[in-house]
Amino acid sequence: MGKKHRAPMTQQDRTALGARIRAARTRCNMAAEDAARHMGVSVSTLYSWEEGSHMPRDMSRLASIIGTTVGGLHGEVPL
Repeated sequence: MGKKHRAPMTQQDRTALGARIRAARTRCNMAAEDAARHMGVSVSTLYSWEEGSHMPRDMSRLASIIGTTVGGLHGEVPL
């Protein structure tokens, strides 16, 4: 099956997604440093995702690392 295509994200959407990234990470008691290391990025990059200023390229991998699903990160299902 192909990837599900989503409409372009607004800044409000990116901010909400970032908040869900942070919520999922903190809910599983993972430090930002650990999540960043598992993703192979700097902590500042992870924080930029959590602030909504940038988006991760591999949302599926991030979701798996922080114990949720892509749907959870997008607010389609509960975290």
